[in-house]
Amino acid sequence: MNMIQKTLLALCLLFASCTPSALDKALRLAGDNRGELEKVLTHYACETDDKQTDEAYRAAVFLIENMPGHGALMGGCMPQYIAAVDSLYPDMPDPVRSVVYTIPHRIEEYAKDMSLQEDIHHIKADWLIAHIDNKMQARAECPWVKKLPFEVFCQYVLPYRFAQEPLIARPDSSRFWWKSILETVDFYSTLSYSMDELRHIQRMHLGKSDEKYRYNIHLPVLEQKHIFDCLDDCYYNVAMLRAAGIPACIDFVGDWPTRNGRHYWRVLMDEHYLFGEHPDMSAPRAAKVFRWTFSQPMVLDVTDKYIDVANVSLKLDKKICRSTDEIYLAVFNTLQWKPIVKSHLVNGRARFDKMGKDIVYLPVYFRGEEMLQADYPFLLDAQGCVKKLIPVDSTHSLTLYRKYPITLAKLSWSEKIVGCHIEASNHADFSHADTIHNITAPNAHLTWTEIRPEKSYRYWRFVIKERLNLGEMIFLDEQGNYLNSELIFHPSNKAEKMTKPATDGDVLTYTNAQEWIGMDFGKPTLVSAIRFITRTDDNGINPGQTYELSYWTQHGEQVIEQKVATADSICFHGVPRGALLWLKNLETGLEERPFIVDENRILYY
Repeated sequence: MNMIQKTLLALCLLFASCTPSALDKALRLAGDNRGELEKVLTHYACETDDKQTDEAYRAAVFLIENMPGHGALMGGCMPQYIAAVDSLYPDMPDPVRSVVYTIPHRIEEYAKDMSLQEDIHHIKADWLIAHIDNKMQARAECPWVKKLPFEVFCQYVLPYRFAQEPLIARPDSSRFWWKSILETVDFYSTLSYSMDELRHIQRMHLGKSDEKYRYNIHLPVLEQKHIFDCLDDCYYNVAMLRAAGIPACIDFVGDWPTRNGRHYWRVLMDEHYLFGEHPDMSAPRAAKVFRWTFSQPMVLDVTDKYIDVANVSLKLDKKICRSTDEIYLAVFNTLQWKPIVKSHLVNGRARFDKMGKDIVYLPVYFRGEEMLQADYPFLLDAQGCVKKLIPVDSTHSLTLYRKYPITLAKLSWSEKIVGCHIEASNHADFSHADTIHNITAPNAHLTWTEIRPEKSYRYWRFVIKERLNLGEMIFLDEQGNYLNSELIFHPSNKAEKMTKPATDGDVLTYTNAQEWIGMDFGKPTLVSAIRFITRTDDNGINPGQTYELSYWTQHGEQVIEQKVATADSICFHGVPRGALLWLKNLETGLEERPFIVDENRILYY
């Protein structure tokens, strides 16, 4: 077949494609790079009806028609950084190298000078053909790749990038992992395997060879150390799995609705074990779960694959409808409302599908860059019913002990101090010691406990029932001043670093003591008070710090009262019933949650 015939055939196949408009649009967007993309299409065009050859062409079409929007973040420090990484780590495997290339993208100091270099304008035919050839060889020779539905293969094995990483200029063919795994499968001819078991075979081949790059790697140009976080691990795992012909993707929660932060995890597209009890979704509630895909629009809503969901329909005020035609639902994360999903207004209504339940949402809209509240916050309860949190005229007084809920993990911090006791003696070996205080109950709010001894002793100690995380212990004289002393501890604690955090003045550091820890005052000393706190998140009420209680009306936040705490609890008056409330520490901390009062119980959301 001559070049003219190939070109004509490619054009015929182009117009016969199931989504020709998407491919045509991509080719138009390519501009001066269109010729490179057409070379790829022409390369895979042929006159036969061979299924494999046809799939190769369809694979090329899939990549090209979905290419707009994909690309590498470049500019700024990236050219120097890439060159330095390549020079410093010449033996780094390609999947790891691709992940390391992305690290500056998430550092604002460097990312602000970068821009997206789109593949549609820059990718070269030879590079893309080499990539497709490798994937199609796996499709032909690997039984686990061959059995994949073509759509699954295209979406989760075929893509040449996992994020906005710069592409490897010359991919290392020895890192086409499907070849190594296939050799193992062929050698053990009776081996039965799933996708997850293939992953384990890959890990068996790898051993710990990549760990030196994933843990505490030095980054040139940035001049800092880096340990792979959950997103780095996702990138790495997806790159490795796809190189093994194992379909994989990244799912994520952009903003948790019941705590701060976000999370990413990799998913194996194994038809036998897909989703189910996924460990990354076992504890916190999610409002939305999304998946990165290569196909447009590159983000897929998969919330209903993980959790029970409900559809939400909101009727908005006419004034709001005149101001905007787009409404968002926001969740509270890191002290602010963050929009997570958008809907267009139709006849004054906004509809949101597949929303996580037992979560508080705030309807918002934008006027330019400013985010404005569109209606009352509402609770989408466990039954899928919308309950607007509307404050009523009736008010009450409210005593609060914390600004953030206690989780099950934190409960154990407090429980472990039960059974410990404080004793004192005038003998270094604590012979003839007196028990000063038995700890018989946990502290429900992870705040300070204070006791008042009545005698003078030189040596004082916490006797530990089991390994203890003690946040701080303080000894005070009659005037309330700190008593200076020498830290002492049982030799089994191995090092002072295990016990020093109990006296460093920072409640967020804590001991890891296995036996007793205490104080030597040098002489018998009357201790007026001993104050101690277990390992804590420091989200209780701290005397001397300023707090503010507010609530949400239909149009925004309204302050109820601001005051300085004088104890480990704080009372506010004139609190409207039925409202969504927020207790803020105006001086410190990032962990705060909105809450409602239900039959005198605080329910955080």
